[in-house]
Amino acid sequence: MKYIHPIRHADPKSLVGQVYVEIRHDFGVVGDPFTLHSPVPELLAGMWSIVRETTVVGQVHWSLKEAVAAAVSQTNTCPYCVDIHSSLARQSYTQSLADLIKQGRTEDITDPSLRAMVTWALSLSSPETRLKLPPSYSAQGAAELMGVAVAYHYINRLVNVFLSESLLPPLVRGGRLRDRIWSQVGQRLARGRDQIRPPGTSLRFLPEAELPAELSWAAASSSVRSAFAGWAALVERIGSEILSPQVRTLVIEILHTWQGQPAGISRGWVESAVAGLTGADQAAGRLALLTALASYQVEEKTIKAFRAHYATDAHLVGAVAWASAAAARKVASWLQAPPGMEQNPTMPALFADPGER
Repeated sequence: MKYIHPIRHADPKSLVGQVYVEIRHDFGVVGDPFTLHSPVPELLAGMWSIVRETTVVGQVHWSLKEAVAAAVSQTNTCPYCVDIHSSLARQSYTQSLADLIKQGRTEDITDPSLRAMVTWALSLSSPETRLKLPPSYSAQGAAELMGVAVAYHYINRLVNVFLSESLLPPLVRGGRLRDRIWSQVGQRLARGRDQIRPPGTSLRFLPEAELPAELSWAAASSSVRSAFAGWAALVERIGSEILSPQVRTLVIEILHTWQGQPAGISRGWVESAVAGLTGADQAAGRLALLTALASYQVEEKTIKAFRAHYATDAHLVGAVAWASAAAARKVASWLQAPPGMEQNPTMPALFADPGER
């Protein structure tokens, strides 16, 4: 874990402890993508809820959802997540997905439903390339799959900032040994996944909230709707407590016109964007923009500049989570609600024109 000291062992009566207990019961292991949220217990609860209510339970088989997570992770340059979720998806299919996804060889995926799902998930990085879900899925199934995609657009960015490139040490990241290890990891993580679990148990950790317009597709499933509504409300509240209105407005305005295009190698764009900010706002704006649009480029220098003004792990995790969620919600705005589901008119979209917000 980079930059922060997460809670590994929590009092079972605390919020972190209660969430960890449910994660172990339903997910099997409290992995680092969960623990990195622990400096802000409410964010941990929100992240767990959107994962549980989309990936762990529901109508669509978990292996297809893991394939979606792996494909989305590839679009966000998150090899850590590609490897883990590919190893899980492989438990239901004969092929190893990681190399096929990383090398852009989706046409070589032999299972038609898996190939269609991976192709759809890869297309979500831009509204211009976005494909529609295959019509065979119900409105609830579609909500689950779109929820998985949006959840990992959020998670990938945090993983890129706080975790290393791979769960494996460098010496075993290639060859047959790598394949053997990932197979064993996948088998362990897949234990108990076919057990039927009731939806909604994670919702007790979240506040009740209105569903933002860009997440309207989640309304087809009551548990997915409540998870995303509560998560969005928590992230917005925590982000507003840490980041100034000037920083948040800057990020939202840039995301408003973003169409999924890569930020590029040069960081001149981010320096130009934050030039009008000063002091703490400039450091926070730089971190937030890089997290949202090029999370793999966040480096120690960026973190140190932020830490000079925001001392705690909670500040750092909260700021990165807010920026990650803002980018994920932009991607969510490109998705179409299932047939018959209307946008919620009472909660304006995050990326509406300023006069509409």
